[in-house]
Amino acid sequence: MGRHIIYQSRAVYRNLSESWPTALRVGVADGPPGAAVMEVYGGCLSGGNGPNGLVGLGIGVETSHTRKAGRGRTSSDAHKTSHAHESSHLAEPLRDVRRGCLMKILLATDFYVPVINGVVMSVLNLKRGLESRGHEVRILTLSQTMRSFDEGGVTYVGSAGFGLLYPEARVRMMYGRNIVRALAQWRPDIVHTQCEFSTFPIARRIAELLDVPIIHTYHTVYESYTHYFSPSKKLGRIIAKAVSRRVIDQASCVIAPTEKVRAVLNGYGITQTIHVLPTGIDMSRFAAEPPAARLWALRHRLGIPDGDRVLLYVGRLAKEKNVQELLRYHAKYRPTGVTLLIVGDGPFRPALERMVTDLLIEDSVAFAGEVAQEDVPDYYHLGDLFVSASVSEAQGLTYAEAVAAGLPVLCRMDPGLEGLIPEGSSGWFYRDEADYLVKLQFFLSTGDTELSLVTDQADDARLALSYQSFAAGAERIYLDLLGASR
Repeated sequence: MGRHIIYQSRAVYRNLSESWPTALRVGVADGPPGAAVMEVYGGCLSGGNGPNGLVGLGIGVETSHTRKAGRGRTSSDAHKTSHAHESSHLAEPLRDVRRGCLMKILLATDFYVPVINGVVMSVLNLKRGLESRGHEVRILTLSQTMRSFDEGGVTYVGSAGFGLLYPEARVRMMYGRNIVRALAQWRPDIVHTQCEFSTFPIARRIAELLDVPIIHTYHTVYESYTHYFSPSKKLGRIIAKAVSRRVIDQASCVIAPTEKVRAVLNGYGITQTIHVLPTGIDMSRFAAEPPAARLWALRHRLGIPDGDRVLLYVGRLAKEKNVQELLRYHAKYRPTGVTLLIVGDGPFRPALERMVTDLLIEDSVAFAGEVAQEDVPDYYHLGDLFVSASVSEAQGLTYAEAVAAGLPVLCRMDPGLEGLIPEGSSGWFYRDEADYLVKLQFFLSTGDTELSLVTDQADDARLALSYQSFAAGAERIYLDLLGASR
């Protein structure tokens, strides 16, 4: 394939990029000062290095330095900044983001495996989806010990447990200049942060050194968790607003998993662009029907009587999940031939178990405890109806998993779920106790054929909740920030 070096002024390059869709980026070359070089490989372009270091251009975008809203700097101005000498040696030819390894993406999160929660599952699914689209992804997270190390594309920063703030929470014990340097030398095109605390400052510093966009996903509506860190809800909301604004103000844009989260951020006065992007899951993992013998064995191990219909809750057992409401309703209605199966563990489990005893419903409530991730799909297929009373969900992954398994859903009305669960196809919302009982009775009196018709109508919802759609949406946001269009 022929290779040609072409020198043009930036203005000529911009005109060319508008008429040549594959022309995405350009670097300053070892040619005339201010000139741009394009290496042409059969119609695709890649940038080159020049005397002033690398300047990335996108269609309709001046330079990587003027990419950030409000800065209005030129590439020469950028060399006057205090960190220019740190980043100059990091410059390399930018990749054509339409071929091969499209982008290098750094995902930064305070939570990662072996911890399992909504943030971790979101990061894992995003990583998988981006890699399936040809991107190279690395993870920056906290170590489960005081030791920092790299392993399998993951950089672990030494940390200490801080369960007083939130169960499983950890805090970084060092800044990690060597970590910053090593990840900066990897040269990510995008830095995508997932948490507001320990890993965010490191990720932000890497983005500053490379002058690349930093995107932040706002996973947690802290107003629902004030009982963990504040003596009062009012003070907790003030703290949540201040912390959220401080972090998001440093990002190029923010991703909200649901419209509910966008509304919260708008209420905080966030001025950055807010993209609503539902977190995706591996739909095929939950859709696959387990062997009947395995489900039969699981049912008997849990002590669920043959013939009982199963109301299923899957999730963390914490006060804000409001499982206690489900227990109260179950005790009051006492449906015959129905077992409420609670899957998961957490700090509120002892209180829930005491409540079951006090309500005299031990014979129709089963606690499965914590379940290995590979076994979770079996529980969805054991259930007949997924139930939840939580109003603290930011992304509702367990709801999506239920929909993927073809399980109808009955959950408390929450703005965060409106786009996730199309009412009447994937399931139903309830607004109070009477509404819950009416819809539960409808479910119990409806035949299997009619329920199959209901869940079969949810195909569009399933597609939108796939990790492939999730990654494609994130990719579009990244490319928009880089000045490219797909």
